Formats: sequence, C-alpha cells, structure tokens
Amino acid sequence: VVGQRNFGEKGENRGGGGSADAKLGGVDLRSNFSFTPYFNAAVTTDKKGRAEVKFKLPDNLTKFRVMAVAMTADEFGSAETAIQVSKPLMVTSNLPRFARKGDQFSCGAVVYNYEDKKGEVTVTAQAEGAVKLTGPAQQQVNVPLGQAREVTWACQAEKDGPATVSFSVKGQKESDGVRAEFTVSSVEKKQTLALYASTASSQEELLDKPGNLNQEADNRITLSLASTALLNLKGSMLYLMTYPYDCLEQKMSKILPVISGAELVEDFKLGDMTQLKAQVQDVLDTLSQYQASAGGYGYWKGSLPDPYVTAYALEVNYLAKQAGYKVQEKSLEQAAKWLEGAFASKVQKAYAYSSLETDTARAYAVYVLALYGKNVQSAFNNLYGKLGSMPLAANAYLLKAAQAMGNTNEVKGKIAQSLLNHIAYTPQAAYFDAPEEMPWLHMSNVKSTALALDALLYAKQPFNDAFKTASWMLTQLNAEGHWNNTSVNAAAFTALNTYYRTMESVEPDYAASAKLGAKAVLEASFKGRTLDSRAASIPFAEAYGTGTETRVTFAKQGAGTLYYTLGQEYEPLSYEKPVDAGFTVSREITTLDGKPVTEIVAGERYKITLHVKNAASRHFVVVEDFIPAGFEIINTSLATESAEQASMLNAGGYNGFERDEKYDDR
Repeated sequence: VVGQRNFGEKGENRGGGGSADAKLGGVDLRSNFSFTPYFNAAVTTDKKGRAEVKFKLPDNLTKFRVMAVAMTADEFGSAETAIQVSKPLMVTSNLPRFARKGDQFSCGAVVYNYEDKKGEVTVTAQAEGAVKLTGPAQQQVNVPLGQAREVTWACQAEKDGPATVSFSVKGQKESDGVRAEFTVSSVEKKQTLALYASTASSQEELLDKPGNLNQEADNRITLSLASTALLNLKGSMLYLMTYPYDCLEQKMSKILPVISGAELVEDFKLGDMTQLKAQVQDVLDTLSQYQASAGGYGYWKGSLPDPYVTAYALEVNYLAKQAGYKVQEKSLEQAAKWLEGAFASKVQKAYAYSSLETDTARAYAVYVLALYGKNVQSAFNNLYGKLGSMPLAANAYLLKAAQAMGNTNEVKGKIAQSLLNHIAYTPQAAYFDAPEEMPWLHMSNVKSTALALDALLYAKQPFNDAFKTASWMLTQLNAEGHWNNTSVNAAAFTALNTYYRTMESVEPDYAASAKLGAKAVLEASFKGRTLDSRAASIPFAEAYGTGTETRVTFAKQGAGTLYYTLGQEYEPLSYEKPVDAGFTVSREITTLDGKPVTEIVAGERYKITLHVKNAASRHFVVVEDFIPAGFEIINTSLATESAEQASMLNAGGYNGFERDEKYDDR
C-alpha cells in the first residue's frame, strides 16, 4: 500500500506566478493552488455574439482546460481550448498527504529542467510548524536537460498541528519555488471519561487530572444538567408511529408506548395524543384479522399462530382495556385459551423454537395469562424450578408473573437476584448481558436489559443501578434516534416508562447549579416536565490550575431529581503501555501473497492484516488502523486496479456482516 508518486509533467501542487510575500533563498514561493480557477454561470455576449472575461491564474504549473457553452433561444453549442502554464525550471513538492506525530519520512522535491544545458542547480528546503527537517538546507544537484530528478530530506513529525514545507530551485538564469501545507495528527485518539449520576439535594464529585497529557491539545471538563434521565426519546416514538410495515408484532409495538406511556408522551410532548389514541384504536380494531382458527394469533393474516406474538397481543390489549380503549373481548378469550395449551407437542405453531426460546415464551405466557386471571401456578412452579438455567429474558418475565400472581417477597427476591447476576458495568453505565441467541423472540442485549429493568421496577425490587441502566439504554439509540427494530423500541420505551413512573414521579420545580470549587460554572432552572438540558465545558487550565485534582459540586433547591453528567475529554501524549479494554489486536505486514516483510520499499504494494481477539459479547465494533506517512490505501474495487490482486486480498475472508471505510489516513 505504498503508492509510487507521479514525477511526470503533470505532478502535484504545480503553480504559476508565486507570491511576493513568501520567499525562500530569494525565490518567490508558489502557494495559491486551484484546479477550477474561474467559473461563470452566465456571460452575456454583444450583438456580434462575442464576450470577454478576465481572471488571474493561480500558481499551478499545468494545462488548464477552458470550456464554453453557448445558447440562444433556439440554438445550442459548445467549444473548448487549453492554456499551458509552465516555467523553464520548475520544482514541485513530493510530500505525504498526511502524517502522525512521531512519523519519520522523506520530504521530497522534484526538479524539472527544460532550459539549462548544464543542469547544475541549487535546491533549498525549509520546514516550519509541526515538521522538522534534518540535514543541510541546500543541496547541489545535476538535472540533465529535459529530465526530472527527486531531491529528498529526512523529515520527522514532531508535534500535532499544521506543517509547512517549502522548496526552491535556482539555476544559472531561472528559478522556481513552491510551498506545501499538510496537517500532523495526534498519535492517540482523544479519550472521554464520563459519569452519569443524579441527586435529590447535592453531590460533590472529585476529578483527577489525567497523567501523560498532551498539554497543547484542547483538553476539557464537560458538564450537563437535566431534570429527567429520559432524553432523546422523540426519535423512537416517531420511528414506531411511522414504521411502514405492519405484521402483528409491529402493530402491537407501534401502539404499546401510547397505551402504557400516555403520561410520558403528554408530559414530554412526544406526539399529539388525540391523533395517537385514534391510531391505537384503529390497530386494536384489526386484531381478529390475525387470529387463526385454532384461536392463537399469527404474525400475518392467515398465518399459523405463534405463542410469543399471541402473548404479546394479549398483553397489549389487556393494558389497552385498562387504559379505557375498546378491545375485542371474544377474540382475546379465544387467544388466551389457545395460549394455555400452546406448548403441547401436538399443537401446530408457526415456528420451531429452541429450548431457550421455549422457556422464555412459556414464562411470558405465564405472566400474560396471570393478567387474565388464569390458573398458571403449576406452569410457574415448573419454570421457577429451572431458574438457574433459563435465559435472562425468561427470568424477567417470570418476575413479572410472580408480581401479577401475588407471590411472596422471598420468591420475587430470588428471581430478582437471578437477574442481577447478569448485570455488567461500563465506566459510565450498567446493562444486563444476555448472550443467548433467540431470534424468534427478537431478543438482543438492549431488549433483555429493558425487560430486566422493567421487571425489577414493576415487582418493586431494590435496584440501585436503575438510573445507570436507563442511561445505558439511551446510549444505544442509533444515529436516527431509535433502537434497531420495532420490538426493541417497544420494550425499551416500556421499561423507560416504568422507570419514569417509579423514579421520576415528582414533577421538577427547582434551580440547579454546578460549582467548580466556589465558582458557579453552570446554572439552570427546571419547572415542569421537559427534555431540555444545559451543558458547559471548561478548559483543563481553568479547571485544574496548577493542581492535579478538582472538585465539582452539583446541587439543586426545590422539588424533583437533578440528573447530571460530568466528563473529561482529553488527548494523551502517548500510551506508555497498551490499553487493556478487553481486545487483543495485532498487525501483520506481508507481501500480497503472504510473505513476511522486513523492509518497506517505495512503489511496492503490501497487505496489512489485523488480528482481533475478544472474549466477551460485543455489538457493532469499530476497528481503526492508522497508516504511516507516505503510505496510500489502494482501493481494489476501482476498475483500474488489478482484479487478481483484489482476489488475493479477499481470499479466506469471513462471510459475515462487516463494513469497511477508507479514509486518507486509516
């Protein structure tokens, strides 16, 4: 992947007249480069059909193509010509397009001689900013008439920021100069440390200044204040209500947030409730169209019944009836009767569940049938005896069943503990790890976490990490502001609605502040329900001064809970040892046919292979591989590239979900 530079007549960064303000060795430096120096969308001719325009050429030394298109009321035509800009003695820069701090590379100048027969010239180089040039600034070289020669200096990227490298060439009569600019990027990625927390009165947080810090970077402390943990929910609501495909699961998922979360929707103005309620009733009125002759509901009209979607429809309609909607009582009674015997071996069902899916769907059915007053004690006891071997989602449904059936605190506490055994922590939040694959039940870590949070709060079980779990779920929203599918959106919204009714029952009415020492750095007032938040950032120099730690106090006066974030965004100077974040990453450079490489040769192509190992379940991992200065990524999908080389690179690849993106430097 080391690209050979083009040393021909039309090289990079050619230019013309130069600038009187920029000189090197008494030679003007060309620095104004433009590849479209003039464009005019409308030029009016005189009566003879002639027009004249004037413009100044940039510093490029190249051939400019001049194109004109003309038209009258009934005619159309076009023409083109060319303008050649050149000099008898020229110099162009041959530099990497990017560099990272610490990179060592060659700074090259290519000299073209079209006039001097002897070809004896003096080439001068100068580096400014983030790049240091080593060796004598001047070199005497011979460039035969009509030929080109590269002259190089050893360069090193010493720090982050803009770099300027200038070259000039002097012959006996002629001279030329060029100035090129590029950016040196940091070796390390900017790091973010964040704390999400809440307080009913005041809370002091201690911050330690990170060590091995790049002092020249824009390092900051970030803060925010909010009156609710449930920010950014509007995208999820919009996604559900406008989702264009309507199987029964999707229909139920679309209306569930409106039914169970009407207060939340109204309080935070997530939609027009009058219109939303009408949509809910329209969906409820179509339920019987999805009912099979046996009594259960199928995903589609005329399809075989499915236990999970039948239980889901029964739950949603039960909640709808409690909220005052009109439901189809006879259809629901038939569906409940079918669900009671749905797991018998001879019952015909739409899909073949795995054993994990069967236990989870059974637990869900027990909970839903308990809502309808059915006797499910025997089925409950059977599942309760398998508590240690069932998936997390099954235990969550079983906890809700225990609450609906009025079981003892001892039973509910044991089921709750089985859920808490699955909790996993990130530096900022908490979630429930559920690696089991259950596609027929639309399970994922987000949905399982939502079910666990909802069950623990519904069953009134102690859960100190409820806020951290709700925060984690909100971090899983995608760029469009919703979760990945309708089932996950409905489950997440339901859990967050339960959190809202349980943990945010007091309407906010307070003044809040964040103080750095004794100085207030952020203040806000919250009155009533709102998704608004306030944020601020403070440079490290102001936050820490000459010290290594600082204290931030978050406080409020009034009714409600204050939710706050406190973070540090900083750039490390370098990592003294590899970061241990659960991944093992190694890089291998070989020839295209897999042979080891000990020395990099300009103009050759190489294959870089990353080996990534991971011991835990991960979703949507991004791996960035930054390439050294002077390397160029070859896009093998282009028609001009070798199909044979492309096949060599892709041989033995994993045929799974993946995506790669090519940038200038990675």
